[in-house]
Amino acid sequence: MRMQFTVGMGRNERIDEIGSHAKVAEDSGFSHMTLVDQQNLSRDIYVMMGMAAINTRRIKIGQGVTQPYTYHPSVIANGTATINELSGGRAFLGIGAGGNALRSMGQDMGKMAVFRESVEFIKKYMSGKEAEYQGSTMHSEWVKTPVPIYMASAGARSLQLSGELGDGVIFFGAHPILIKW
Repeated sequence: MRMQFTVGMGRNERIDEIGSHAKVAEDSGFSHMTLVDQQNLSRDIYVMMGMAAINTRRIKIGQGVTQPYTYHPSVIANGTATINELSGGRAFLGIGAGGNALRSMGQDMGKMAVFRESVEFIKKYMSGKEAEYQGSTMHSEWVKTPVPIYMASAGARSLQLSGELGDGVIFFGAHPILIKW
């Protein structure tokens, strides 16, 4: 198995620096890059991802991480699908349960049930099927290609959910017992 490495950016870079930084990451051998998605810390996630996509050819690009509490899951799916199209199929979705983005607005951590429902919706919606979210059924007229979903996890419940629904896990530092589990 070949080890792959991811680099994260977007908190300290100006928007006009994202493309060149992404190119350096790609040229340095990183396989994936994430961009910060937190309203008080970074530029707009989809603009940054677009800048990275048009300035690179191989590196996979995703959120590090977005969440379904300030963005409706259909908006997340549509934006991620747009980046996937722009990048020639190199997008992935990095999604979490709220964490710092919610705390920075004085809100509590998101509910695990909403996190589950959001990921289930996004998976179905991005595959081109009708999908239901909180009682509303939606269908995209153009989104038909699912992307890998990497779920941010820091505890037993979110790790279990990531194992059940996700294509991978994003750790931002976790206890070694949780990583082993």
